[in-house]
Amino acid sequence: MSNELGIFICGFTGRMGQLIGKQVLSGKKMQLLGACAGPESEEIGEDLGILLGGKSLGVSLAKNLSDAVSAANLTSKQPAIIVDFSHSSATAMNAKIAAKNKIPLMVGTTALKKAELNALKLAAKKIPVLLASNTSIGANVLFALTRQTAKALPKAQIEITEIHHSGKKDSPSGTALQLAEEAAKARKLNLTDHLVLDRNTKGPRKAYDISVTGIRGGNVKGEHTVYFFNENEYIEIKHCVSDAVVFAEGAIKAAKYLIKQKSGLYGMENVLK
Repeated sequence: MSNELGIFICGFTGRMGQLIGKQVLSGKKMQLLGACAGPESEEIGEDLGILLGGKSLGVSLAKNLSDAVSAANLTSKQPAIIVDFSHSSATAMNAKIAAKNKIPLMVGTTALKKAELNALKLAAKKIPVLLASNTSIGANVLFALTRQTAKALPKAQIEITEIHHSGKKDSPSGTALQLAEEAAKARKLNLTDHLVLDRNTKGPRKAYDISVTGIRGGNVKGEHTVYFFNENEYIEIKHCVSDAVVFAEGAIKAAKYLIKQKSGLYGMENVLK
């Protein structure tokens, strides 16, 4: 029985899946137990180590999480966790599989809808579940600063912009929406009533608008800026990513935290504390 933290990766062939896989292989006291990608992936059945550009691990890429867990033949004493950066359409099923097998689940997938969120809440009754819109430590500091500033400047007008590479599929980013949510909570507002996307309204700005604008282009790894405008001054808080490896590093940090927790729903704020 190994005392290494065993990690399953959902969305292995995506950018985050690859980065996390390389972190696992290069890190200490971790092992890659299994991984999955969509059934349409051409890499299904290939060795995970080879797909990461290294030596063979004797572990093949599965078409779904259930197959990956079954192939690992886990013992009751093997510490293991599932790290999911796949697609929102797979979130609910992955949550059910994680709960059934009593494996903690860390989810970095964004653009989740109510049904997926409910599935995670249900799974959290049986296992520890961590949901993160952004696993960068710096981005989570930005969340905290946004809460503090929104509360300290209750009348300041809030505008949020985010820039990502042209290949990013969702807009606005999950991080930008989380920033808006943090600001709304700090002011005890219902975000649904005040959220403005891409400033697509006519007429003057409403006092309590929380506006989010997404920009896509080039190969920008991620840039989020929160503006707080008062009449004669404004505050600008910005977080920029120069290398996407920070997301993988944060995800591993979250996984190591989560494996020690009891069942329940957690966030990156718990990891930082």
